[in-house]
Amino acid sequence: MVSTALCAGIEDEFTLNAVMGTWAVTSGITRGLRDGEAHPYVYGRYVNDGEFIVHEASPTSSGNLEWFTAQWGEISFDEINQAVASLPKAGGDLFFLPFLYGSNAGLEMTSGFYGMQAIHTRAHLLQAIYEGVVFSHMTHLNRMRERFTDVHTLRVTGGPAHSDVWMQMLADVSGLRIELPQVEETGCFGAALAARVGTGVYRDFSEAQRDYSTRCAPCCRI
Repeated sequence: MVSTALCAGIEDEFTLNAVMGTWAVTSGITRGLRDGEAHPYVYGRYVNDGEFIVHEASPTSSGNLEWFTAQWGEISFDEINQAVASLPKAGGDLFFLPFLYGSNAGLEMTSGFYGMQAIHTRAHLLQAIYEGVVFSHMTHLNRMRERFTDVHTLRVTGGPAHSDVWMQMLADVSGLRIELPQVEETGCFGAALAARVGTGVYRDFSEAQRDYSTRCAPCCRI
């Protein structure tokens, strides 16, 4: 989480980072701990003195899509995006519960489609998966926005960041500006940044972030 937030250029309380992989993770950076939080946020030390990383998460993200595509056989990510984009936005009555890997909200949480009928095609199933994943992310994002009340930007990392239709869906539902850090492997890149700070190439992590955080591409219209 620390490496991903670092690669996303998070350095204030106006921007959050969403990681879309097997897990749905939303994280932010703060300079203070609080008692009596409304939700059981996970806190950890961040790379800069006096700063902490805060996050909310569950195993309910794009790992669901990966599982389905493995069962369906050969279908490319481009074909999936084209199928979802071919349907009216928010026009379906088919819902997907993204709990193939369970949920830390309760052991009884399981996955499934609701509202499926013979008129539905594979495109409708894919759209429902996209929507289900987005709304699962929104559960964590909404909780984090109770903690970070002045957020205006969400920086997204993970496979779905390569999908324009998925990112537009997230922008529409969240109402936030979506930015995409131009980093493929955040774990490796974050480790490399730490090495450059440690060897004196950068004075500190803030300088390192400023050097590459401009490589966050704006995405989607709200």
